[in-house]
Amino acid sequence: MALATFLGVLPAVFIAAGFFPEFYVCVKDQSVEMSNLFLMLDILGGVFSTISLAFDHTFDYVASITYLVVVLLDIVLVLMKLFFYVKGTQGAHRGDYHSTRANSVVGSVRTRKISHSDDHIGLVDPEIVADSSLQYASCAMSSPPQAH
Repeated sequence: MALATFLGVLPAVFIAAGFFPEFYVCVKDQSVEMSNLFLMLDILGGVFSTISLAFDHTFDYVASITYLVVVLLDIVLVLMKLFFYVKGTQGAHRGDYHSTRANSVVGSVRTRKISHSDDHIGLVDPEIVADSSLQYASCAMSSPPQAH
């Protein structure tokens, strides 16, 4: 009986351990980047799974632990999301990884267009480069469309 209880509680421990990296990222970023729909469905799944255990002849407390751990930790994520929303940091990082990276590269380098007969080249102004790895960068710009 003790082995069965241990094997029944072990998944709840692993599920709970799986939430902690997400909690760390949320606290570090001051934002919970999980879908409201996902959180709601995950909570409802745990609640209805627990309720379904009540319709069995005997309530399986060990199985309910796994479901209730998910519900409890999802509720913690919802509360964190509300806290960060009130604080003003919720969603501040949404989709910003690529755009922030692009802006840090492009925004730190100002290009100027030097026009020669048919040649349009964008040269990097080395005085403006904020990132030392971009000291000597240049890019070719396409020719502007010709009016017909």
